[in-house]
Amino acid sequence: MHAWFQVARFNRLLAALLFLASFINPAQPGGAESDSSEWFIKNWSVDDGFPGSSVFNVCQTRDGYLWLSTQDRLVRFDGIRFVVIDPDGRGIMPLPGRRHERLWCRDSRGRLLLRDGNSFRAVALPADAKGPVRSATESPDGTTWIGVGSEAFAWRNGQWRPLAEFADIPKGVGWLRDAATNRFWCILSNQVGCFEAGEFHQVWSPRVKEDGRPEALVGRRGGGVWCVTRLPNEELTLRGMQTDGAVTSEAPIPWRGGVLLTDLFVDRRDDFWISASTHGALRLKPDGSWEIFNASRGIGTDHVRTLFEDLEGNIWIPTDGNGIFRLTRRAFRTYGAADGLTTENIYAVAVSREGGVWIGAHGNRGEGFFRWHEGEITRQPGMGPYAWSVHEDSAGDVWAGNFESGLLRLRQGAPMGLVPNSPANVFAICDDGEGGLWIGGIGLGRVRQGRAEPVAEFPPDTKISSLTRDVSGTLWIGTQGKGLWALHVGAFTQFSSASGLASDTVLSLYADSRDALWVGTTRGLSLRQGEGFASITRAQGLASDTVSGLAEDRLGNFWMHSSEGISRISRKALEDFFGGRASAVFSVSYGREDGLATRASTVGTQPRVCQDRDGRMWFATLKGVAVIDPASMPLNTYPPPVVLEEVRVNGIVQDPDGPQQGAPPQSSGAASAKLDQEGRRQFPPGSRGIEIHYTANTFVAPEKVRFRYRLEGVHSDWVDAGGRRQAVFDQLAPGHYRFEVTACNNDGVWSEQGAVLAFAVLPFFWQTRAFKFALSATALLAVALLVRDLATRRLRRQLALAEQEAAVERERSRISQDMHDDLGARLTKLSVLGELAGRSLAQPGEAQAYLKNLSALARESAESLSELIWTVKPANDTLRSLANRLSQQTHDFLTETDLRCRFDFPEDLPDQPISAEVRQQMVFAVKEAINNVVKHARATELRLALLVERDFFSITISDNGQGFSSEAPVASGAGNGLPNLRQRLAKLGGRCEINGRFGQGTTVQLTVPLPSGSRTSE
Repeated sequence: MHAWFQVARFNRLLAALLFLASFINPAQPGGAESDSSEWFIKNWSVDDGFPGSSVFNVCQTRDGYLWLSTQDRLVRFDGIRFVVIDPDGRGIMPLPGRRHERLWCRDSRGRLLLRDGNSFRAVALPADAKGPVRSATESPDGTTWIGVGSEAFAWRNGQWRPLAEFADIPKGVGWLRDAATNRFWCILSNQVGCFEAGEFHQVWSPRVKEDGRPEALVGRRGGGVWCVTRLPNEELTLRGMQTDGAVTSEAPIPWRGGVLLTDLFVDRRDDFWISASTHGALRLKPDGSWEIFNASRGIGTDHVRTLFEDLEGNIWIPTDGNGIFRLTRRAFRTYGAADGLTTENIYAVAVSREGGVWIGAHGNRGEGFFRWHEGEITRQPGMGPYAWSVHEDSAGDVWAGNFESGLLRLRQGAPMGLVPNSPANVFAICDDGEGGLWIGGIGLGRVRQGRAEPVAEFPPDTKISSLTRDVSGTLWIGTQGKGLWALHVGAFTQFSSASGLASDTVLSLYADSRDALWVGTTRGLSLRQGEGFASITRAQGLASDTVSGLAEDRLGNFWMHSSEGISRISRKALEDFFGGRASAVFSVSYGREDGLATRASTVGTQPRVCQDRDGRMWFATLKGVAVIDPASMPLNTYPPPVVLEEVRVNGIVQDPDGPQQGAPPQSSGAASAKLDQEGRRQFPPGSRGIEIHYTANTFVAPEKVRFRYRLEGVHSDWVDAGGRRQAVFDQLAPGHYRFEVTACNNDGVWSEQGAVLAFAVLPFFWQTRAFKFALSATALLAVALLVRDLATRRLRRQLALAEQEAAVERERSRISQDMHDDLGARLTKLSVLGELAGRSLAQPGEAQAYLKNLSALARESAESLSELIWTVKPANDTLRSLANRLSQQTHDFLTETDLRCRFDFPEDLPDQPISAEVRQQMVFAVKEAINNVVKHARATELRLALLVERDFFSITISDNGQGFSSEAPVASGAGNGLPNLRQRLAKLGGRCEINGRFGQGTTVQLTVPLPSGSRTSE
């Protein structure tokens, strides 16, 4: 055996296990389930949320609701939720009858009640009506026929008419109406009669001893009537008759003894049903046999109250003590152990050209290969216990790829044994177009002339999960983790997720007759487009992202097998999506209720799906082989009626009275919702949490119903709500809105007319037009005032700019004046001293004195110039800079003295802007104060303090010298120091305070206001 097939046992087992995946079937919402060959049976009892154990009657209104009566309550059911309707506790019970436009009921007192809209009202019976109210049946023309005692009355537009006005029918007869033929049938004195076209005539007069006594009648949809007769020995017989009395069929009913019949009816397929109080129910099948539903067959009880068929064809069986049962016709037929399979772990199915289907399974005792043909399953020995891939070639030979056993062949029913050199595991097989086979396992191989050989050009360690050839002869190879490969004219090409594939793990391939290649992966379905691929996933409508099997039926539907079950999508929907004409597709999913024994499936073996010669689709599952005939499968064509159930505004249920279709039911404690002139509900101002609850009344897989809604004024397109049954709108602006919701059933049929709610959110007074007009006028006035204020501010800014320019001009003048008065005078004096020194060179002593004065004056001039430069420099226009200047100036001034100086300045001074004039005057003032201390105070210590407040700052110069009396007048000739200080400060708008006492030193406090708008915060 070649090396490309040599895989260690452990690795082969691990690879095989990676291909397997079984999944638990999701639990169905509410109700217990049981199986029957043709029916999926679901039960709702007390344990499943049904509010009662016995069901006395069932009817359905045109809005789709089922109405059930229990011991003391009326219950409404939409397929998902039971709602108890019990106004005033009157024990309301719906009347027997197949359809109600409006719900007719009777209460515990025997009164006739009509539920019109959202409430019940009593309807007075005609004066000559005798006996209890028995039934209600509505005609297409709107007439309601009410059975009272042994008579019938027609109720239309609020008026009663007795049946005697329509025909000469004797009183005291049992009666019914045949909706299909518009006939009335009755039993009178053991005679069967019929009223038609205004005339009544006798149809059948049985011989009581031989034919039995007529006991119950029901009209047939195709014409005629079914009549149940009771023989003297209490045996029951069913007879089918025409209007001329001819008996067309007869069948004994398999009940013995005194059976009390409770109901009989004919379903939409014209099948006859009958029930008895202690014997269950029966259906007469087309082949003349009876199908039994009782305690041991399907419904777990013999106590059946009545029978009912809803608008979608579901059969309902109410029982006494076991709740209610729903019978739904299955779409799939599943073959399992009871049908001849020794194992139900099916891995592959392939069509047989002679008819039937080949079945590969994970079996035991050498039994893993079977054939279904004409309804029978037979085991094919010699093909191994683990047939994971199956294929019949063009010559009629059948091939099975076995786990660890290699490739086996069956020719004309005889096993041919193992193919020489075949690989240990074969997961996919297809024809090569030249009389041989392509086989895929761990690597790619080819079978020619009965011998397998590896394809060396293909990577030998690649796990192959699927193979197919297209119409051009190209071989397509799906792999586990290495994408998709194409072999064309001897050359391999690899495609991956970078080429547009949904995933690099390919599970299934389908090359159709239109030369389109469909690729099922673990992350969606891909379609070859040009040199690349386009993909669709669950987000766009696939039932599952894992597509392990794929095939097309004759009706243009794609069937997909996945880890979550079986689904169907129309080819047109897929082509519209890939062609850019649709943004999503609709998938129909199938589960146990459709006849599948499980949704669980394996992945990685092929083929998972096939179509037989008769057009039926076959699927491999972990619980047998499932088959469906697309041409005859039961499609649910009934559009689900959509109903608005409740509206809440800010958590409060609103009174729904109004003319809108689908008005929600009344709830106790509901707030009043007024209507405007156009019939819209008016919600109060501040309605920010509006909840609209809705439902769709369908009973075929109600959990698969999908909704979409839109709110005009908010949504430009439909919003896909999935299965969510409420829409919530927060913070809607005041205005008019129209909410519309529609739904589709399990087969994608959308309701033709959805439910509509028109409403208005009222504004607060400040949201009204009057208020907005007043607000607009106020805004215009405010704008005018603002414009005026802006103009005023602009003028002020211009004035401020002019004042600033004037201030700059004044500052320039001041600087010019200072330079002229101070620096100019000093320079003039320097010039004079220089000339004097030059004239006195002959007298060295005098010249030296002049030079000394000249040097001192030059130093003073330099200091004065430095102060001037510091003053006019913009970077020094802060309080911090002033403090630094005063510190440096004081330190330099006291260097050649014995005075000790202590500075008391804040550590974190603000960058407070200070004008150049203030800084200059304060520097001069402090210098003059310190100069006075040096000359006159005889002090040993000097303290300089800076205090900054909100509106001013102050500098305090204090000493410990001899002091003086600040209250004494200044002596004549005492100098101008103190008056100069006061004048400087007054010029700045500040003040100079001088305090002193003899022997206690002197304090000078210089206070200057801070500039407006630039003051420090507190």
